[in-house]
Amino acid sequence: MVNKYVVIDLETTGLSPERDKIIEIGAVKIENGILTGTYSKLVNPNVEISDRIVEITGITSDMIKKCPFIGEVLQEFMQFVGDSIIIGHSIKFDISFLVNALYKEGLSEYVKGYETIDTLNIARKCIPGGVSKRLADLCVMYGIEDKEHHRALNDAFVTHKLYEKLCEIYENEGEGIIFKPEMLVCKPYKDKEAPKGQIKFLKELLRYHNLTSEYDIDKMSQREVSRYVDKIILNYGRMKKI
Repeated sequence: MVNKYVVIDLETTGLSPERDKIIEIGAVKIENGILTGTYSKLVNPNVEISDRIVEITGITSDMIKKCPFIGEVLQEFMQFVGDSIIIGHSIKFDISFLVNALYKEGLSEYVKGYETIDTLNIARKCIPGGVSKRLADLCVMYGIEDKEHHRALNDAFVTHKLYEKLCEIYENEGEGIIFKPEMLVCKPYKDKEAPKGQIKFLKELLRYHNLTSEYDIDKMSQREVSRYVDKIILNYGRMKKI
């Protein structure tokens, strides 16, 4: 277990780091198990927030219309993070959004390789396959209080508690290697249109598991569809042939 790190979480208007926007940033700084700092900002994306994202996060367009734009908070946030190891639940998602925003705002000097630890990756490798690896479900499983799920600061804090719990249970049971920080390098995304066959498969997978999509599937990129398919299979399993 690393002794000094920052846990981050972003809430966004969708899944695409290229097209969608950050609407909330949350982070907690931990040193020797003690909370030493927090960062929390709502961000004005300069677009309307969809009903689905409002439903998921509770963040409305009215809440953020007078908030700073992303370019006004990014430098401050990156200075808060500094050279710390960065932890997150599906950390590549958050880093991808950060990198795209940094490039768009002319702050590419902050784009580098980041030392990261992904609690989702740890959970996938340590916890049995039939168990949901969603952050909210893992919090229930381990008795971690999750007051405001899908709010950035709350999710950053509970991810910190999840990391502690996973270390406590699994780090000394032959799984130590996956707890080591990994260097993550992300480049700005250039999304491609999703092939019709890929979209068809996603729709069939949703129907098979009797799920309602959180997003407009027909407007999703190839990368977004792939990520969404992986998420569904991880949480609900593959379609079984009849």
